[in-house]
Amino acid sequence: MTLKILFLTSRLPYPLDKGDKLRAYHQIVQLSKYTEIVLCSVIDNDVKKADVSALLPYVSEFHTIRISNVDRLINATKAFGNGQPFQTAWFYSSDGHDYMQNLAEQTKPDIIFYQLARMASYKLDFPCVHILDYMDAFGIGMERRSKITQNISSQLFRLEAKRMKKYEYNMAKKFDKLFIISEQDAECIQVPPGKKINILPNGIDERFFNYQTPTIKQYDLTFVGNMSYLPNIDAAEVLVNQILPLCPANITIEIAGVSPHKRVLSLASSEVRISGYTKDIRDAYARGRIFCAPLWQGTGQQNKILEAMAMGIPCITTPAVNKAIGAKNNDQILEADSIDAFVKCINLLLNDPILYTHISKQARIFVQEKFDWEKQVMGVIGS
Repeated sequence: MTLKILFLTSRLPYPLDKGDKLRAYHQIVQLSKYTEIVLCSVIDNDVKKADVSALLPYVSEFHTIRISNVDRLINATKAFGNGQPFQTAWFYSSDGHDYMQNLAEQTKPDIIFYQLARMASYKLDFPCVHILDYMDAFGIGMERRSKITQNISSQLFRLEAKRMKKYEYNMAKKFDKLFIISEQDAECIQVPPGKKINILPNGIDERFFNYQTPTIKQYDLTFVGNMSYLPNIDAAEVLVNQILPLCPANITIEIAGVSPHKRVLSLASSEVRISGYTKDIRDAYARGRIFCAPLWQGTGQQNKILEAMAMGIPCITTPAVNKAIGAKNNDQILEADSIDAFVKCINLLLNDPILYTHISKQARIFVQEKFDWEKQVMGVIGS
């Protein structure tokens, strides 16, 4: 008898323009080899046929629950008074909860998989194994943001951090198995005695290893990501406003990725290209000599760095980010803990072809050996 999983997500896991969507998509693809997947996703707009078509080969049933922006705002407003984390309120629907409950009773899954802590509020009353994938430590992520923002934003992030930490702890009591993306994130979440958070890293799509299109290096530095996401916006500003002025003359940068915020768009110049959405994001990686990620906030495992490494592009990032990846400094990756350190690493790679080639090869080997989607997801259905 084939194992059946009811897979619940807070967004449709396609297109792959956000980290949680990428993680859910590849988990579904790999799990579908061994199990039957019933997918149910919370949405806010009508889904595109192309996005549905990308998912249908891997699921036996596909369901969506639509929450309007008006309902989301009402929920978020209520959260001010009831102590619920705002992001949890934003993705919750009582009608959706009822729909999921009926879906579980109809499909009779062996496992119900809830992606992200925000989906834990949908915990269903059905006798099977209930799994929560925290993915990231959102509570500590909100706390870090509160320290680098000001005024009302800082206060809101601080409030959300306090609520989210409490929520992450309380939700752990309700689930049979808990997962998270890295040891670093696991250390940031407190769970009740007797509960354990298992590590479930990301993997890398084989397409990144098999990229064959020859590309002329058009830019010295590149940064890729969802450019409406605050940590990525901050990183882009640091790269352009603080690192670039200290680099040698004529250094060029490309910043690529969906939905560039106005703060990102304002960075464009003769030296800096803001390319926005790219049909095949591998092309953006390949156009750059060095992947530079001055990320001091955010949690989880940075897919953008793993993808660049898989394509043999030397990466420079902070020790905090590399801690979740585990690459060897000065061998598979370069770490920089200050603006001056980033500039030094950039100069090293641009002027030392032997070091550049070494890190390029070692990074690719490291990711290929350590980050495999099929191996990672086996923990979901294993003991």
